[in-house]
Amino acid sequence: IALAVILGAWMIYASIRGRALCAPVSEESGWKTYAVVLLLSFSCMFTPGRHANDMLYFSYSIIEYYNDPFEDYELTVEYPYVHEQLPDLIQTSADPANPESMPHIFIIAVESFNAQYLDGATDDGRPYMPYLQDLRKRSFSVDTFYGNSVQTCRGHLSTLSSILPSVRGKTFRTYEDINIRTLAHILAERGYASTAWKAAYNKHFDNMHNFLCAHGFDRVEAMTPDHLKDVDKKYQWKWGARDGESYRKMLEFLDKQDGRKRQFAFHATITTHYPFDQMPDDQRHMFPRPRDMHQHMANSMHLVDQDIKHFFDELSKRPRFKNSLVIITGDHSWPTGEHGITINGNGYFEEFFKIPFIMYWPGEVEPQRVPGPFSQIDIAPTVCDVLNIDEPNHMLGQSMFAKVNDKPIHLIQPYAGTYLMAIKNQKKYVYHMQTKTELMYDLKNDPMETNDIFHTLSENQQQAAREWIRPIKVNQYLLKQNRIWPAN
Repeated sequence: IALAVILGAWMIYASIRGRALCAPVSEESGWKTYAVVLLLSFSCMFTPGRHANDMLYFSYSIIEYYNDPFEDYELTVEYPYVHEQLPDLIQTSADPANPESMPHIFIIAVESFNAQYLDGATDDGRPYMPYLQDLRKRSFSVDTFYGNSVQTCRGHLSTLSSILPSVRGKTFRTYEDINIRTLAHILAERGYASTAWKAAYNKHFDNMHNFLCAHGFDRVEAMTPDHLKDVDKKYQWKWGARDGESYRKMLEFLDKQDGRKRQFAFHATITTHYPFDQMPDDQRHMFPRPRDMHQHMANSMHLVDQDIKHFFDELSKRPRFKNSLVIITGDHSWPTGEHGITINGNGYFEEFFKIPFIMYWPGEVEPQRVPGPFSQIDIAPTVCDVLNIDEPNHMLGQSMFAKVNDKPIHLIQPYAGTYLMAIKNQKKYVYHMQTKTELMYDLKNDPMETNDIFHTLSENQQQAAREWIRPIKVNQYLLKQNRIWPAN
């Protein structure tokens, strides 16, 4: 009963805040109408059977989120992820035995970075992200690249440790004591100092500070009052400081660190945080009077582009960082109405997961665009490949310099009843855990995912597709068992 009251109250608040009712109700009818409609709808949760209502599916998923339907696996190897070598597919001048040859490393994880905006433009031809479009021409980039889930901490985990995120619970909290080796661990053994920097105000959100400090990072910083002293109020928004100001403060902070050490900096941005409408009017350059979420997102992405240019301008002023490898990607994507959905916890379509990937290391990594697909779990092994690092590891991903990617891409939507997905050979298998629905899309011929072809497959083909998502289930089991990496 207490849970019902709490969830009901939360649903009322969320619906009034987001105008997210399933049935249209005029604003003039007031909060009482919202309350009556929602409570009547909410009561259906306690009647027999399932009801075809998006809000109820979301409510069911909250209750079922903490139930664990994953089976145990009898695995013949205690730590099945552990293997002896990393890939060696590209040669650079980096020599781990010679610190002077190693670059400083910056990974910029852009909040809610929907890949379509990288090439997007207004109707009159003004590109949203002209600087990044130009930078991509001078960089290594991947055309089809995925975030492995839909939440910031999940994306950070996959990026930094090359494992899949948890389906149940957030790994940073639920499995805070998990034994893993992050990219920060590996780089620390080569003399690097590691800093995680958040443009947000709160470095403890989702337990990011404690988790990263316990897993290889020397420090986690955020735009706390100490760092905001000389930041103009017009750049201090609801969730955090505008990215450009955060880059500036991060670099000023790194200027004060030990100059004898190479720096690894992981920067989590905030400008493009939902609902994408926090910037002042004079910073809305694409659409001065945005009419929908797409236009709000376009405005936000244009600022991201401007601020990444500002980052490189600031970097170029520092001779110490002349030799730097910079990666620009996303923590996750966000839909802006491509399928009529503008909340990233309520679907499985491509726009929920596709993010950009750009790697810039002039003079060392040749500019090229590869088709992919790759995903966040491939970032850490690619960095190790570029740096000529080879050692035992637990990385699930592979170097993006591989000519062929024959591994399935795994995607996790932990909400809306939980979707587990795998993409292989441009076919996308979708399994909805709540309803046990199975779907299959041919992404090459049906990129908008309108035609489910699962029923046209033979029984053997259907069973083979089901095996594509088995690694997600095994991963969940290994997280629970703390069997990613040996404790010693």
